[in-house]
Amino acid sequence: MLFKTSLLSLVLISNFALAKKNLHSHEHGHVELSIAYDKNIAEIELETPADSFFGFEHAPKNDKEKTIVENAQKSWTNLLSEIVIFPKESNCLVSEIEFKHVLQEKESHSEVEASAKVTCEKEIAGTKIDILFIGKFPQAKKLKLEVVGSKSQSLMLKKTKETITL
Repeated sequence: MLFKTSLLSLVLISNFALAKKNLHSHEHGHVELSIAYDKNIAEIELETPADSFFGFEHAPKNDKEKTIVENAQKSWTNLLSEIVIFPKESNCLVSEIEFKHVLQEKESHSEVEASAKVTCEKEIAGTKIDILFIGKFPQAKKLKLEVVGSKSQSLMLKKTKETITL
């Protein structure tokens, strides 16, 4: 009986977490940026309704909208370097780049899920990085930043530029 109760609790907690993520992940104007780091490597993930990124969130309907999505996919590496700025002396390189336009709910809503790996020559714990997201996209009003590493922090950014210490 205890095993069944524990298993049920685990399933309910997992379903609640998934439902909460699905509800939370589609808040217009809200962008979630996560940075996990260890020694000289950082993994960066971004999630947002596509409206914050492209100005629309339906499936691209015409050539102009298709071009907007294609250009965003192509420019993610450069854009990431403008959003999350590591110290020049760390000599960081971006790799393992991924950018997805994920359609949901019969293609009337969509998300952008993007990620990248950043490898630096020097250890990045204790360094200051700049976050320059607000203002890059007119539809983005709030940025929730989660940082996990030797120093973990969670911030809601509303300023154009924020400097944080890893």
